[in-house]
Amino acid sequence: MVHRVGVLGVGLMGERFLSAIDGDSRFTTVAAHDPREDRLSRMAERFAFSPEGTEAALLARDDLDLLYIASPPSRHVASALAGLERRLPLLLEKPLAASVEEAEHLVEMAESLSVPTAMHFPFATLPELARIEQELRDGAYGEVERLEISLHFSQWPRSWHHAGAWLMGAEEGGFLREVLSHFIFLGQRLLGPGEVLSVARIDGPEHEVSITATLRIGSTAVLISGGVGGAAPDFNRWTLFGASRSVRLEDWRVFTTSEGEGWRSFEAAAPSGGVLDSVERMLCGEAHPLATLREGLEVTRVVETLRRSPSIGGASV
Repeated sequence: MVHRVGVLGVGLMGERFLSAIDGDSRFTTVAAHDPREDRLSRMAERFAFSPEGTEAALLARDDLDLLYIASPPSRHVASALAGLERRLPLLLEKPLAASVEEAEHLVEMAESLSVPTAMHFPFATLPELARIEQELRDGAYGEVERLEISLHFSQWPRSWHHAGAWLMGAEEGGFLREVLSHFIFLGQRLLGPGEVLSVARIDGPEHEVSITATLRIGSTAVLISGGVGGAAPDFNRWTLFGASRSVRLEDWRVFTTSEGEGWRSFEAAAPSGGVLDSVERMLCGEAHPLATLREGLEVTRVVETLRRSPSIGGASV
């Protein structure tokens, strides 16, 4: 069976998803909508789908097996609710919503229906994550002592990230929503629900500039530091410290582990089939590792608490 996909939003993430589908015989993109007509036309020519002039026209089609939502965050909930009304399976990009209240409403509606839904947090389908989960269950790390998350951006938005003005603005953008959310998800998938304990954040005129925060995820202390500006390469680093073993993820994909004598390569036993393997399993009613909408809600709770806490050196965004 070939799964027919409709796409809302053909920006950076939408283009990546279209490219993945284009190389997988189990899926085909039949139609997409984006308000940027020129970009929609270019993507339609490249990936051979039908460009729809409105979101309503896309949702009215009767040949969709999956709706992939990669529009700006303020549109996620309205689009997802419209898809659920048509009983369309959904895959949403993060963040789930631009506010906790909207996210709660969407999760409540989705959980009341027997419609497959998931969020696209790419870490969810990494085989390394499955290995860490198993090792934690086996006690290989000993007592988990703390989690540290560090982020640096020489500028925001990043020079290659042309998603639109919303990426910079306080209503939808900023690096807490766009980047930190991935690492909060990773911590919560492994350790449990998160709670913000303290925040020191400096805001610029449009988005956060730097943050230092402490959280508790499950029973584990979490230290977060991140900022924008400075002549240094961008980096991200997520480190889980255990009494017997620690594990680190750097720059999205490089996993290493340590038992006290330096860091060495950390690899999963089996390669990942990628997100489309998991999407197919979702559509076929099988178990899969994709993030649930409720997991997306819990990430939103943490991120929006960090964003809404009083700032220092600027107005709260």
